[in-house]
Amino acid sequence: MLLRLSGDGPLHRQVYEALRTHILSAGLDAGDKLPSSRDLASDLGVSRNVVTLAYDTLLAEGYTETRRGAGTFVGQLELQLQPSTPRVTPVKLSAYGARAAALQPSAPYAEETTLPYDFRYGLLARDEALQTLWQRTLRQQLDRAPINYQEPGGYRPLREALSTYLRRNRGVDVSPENIVITSGSQQALDLCARVLLNFGEEALLEDPHYQ
Repeated sequence: MLLRLSGDGPLHRQVYEALRTHILSAGLDAGDKLPSSRDLASDLGVSRNVVTLAYDTLLAEGYTETRRGAGTFVGQLELQLQPSTPRVTPVKLSAYGARAAALQPSAPYAEETTLPYDFRYGLLARDEALQTLWQRTLRQQLDRAPINYQEPGGYRPLREALSTYLRRNRGVDVSPENIVITSGSQQALDLCARVLLNFGEEALLEDPHYQ
């Protein structure tokens, strides 16, 4: 398999993009077997972990499927490969939807900057070793993760661990019952605003901030 890496971004992302492009351009058909991670890593001159991360991303996004003892194969991609004509249906927006639609979109992030210090929020440091460790840890934990709904405040063992950490390292005495796990800072800010503010009231925000 001849893949050309873009040379831009983390290696595992380059391998993922090259494979995805190869699949969507009909270079591979549904059911075709992909090379083993070891063979592809050898062909590309990268570590096997890099290829494994790329394969994991393709699998998570439905581009591939795995068969026990057989390897990795291209998945069924009819819905992704067939062009479609979107149908626009007028909808009546709520007051909230109208306010959101009136907001000016934020400027897109630039991939590179010449500034000596980058203070833009929402960006993560690129650390391939850390990403590899994070992926491996996630796979290990998923083997024993609970599949049922958890308490509304979030996974209790996580809240207990956070309570202990905050007490020991930050001097904050907070019980697990007073900790709420959110999906990110924007959801946390949204919950705070809904609980503490009424529509029309004013609040101070730092700048830059989320709209």
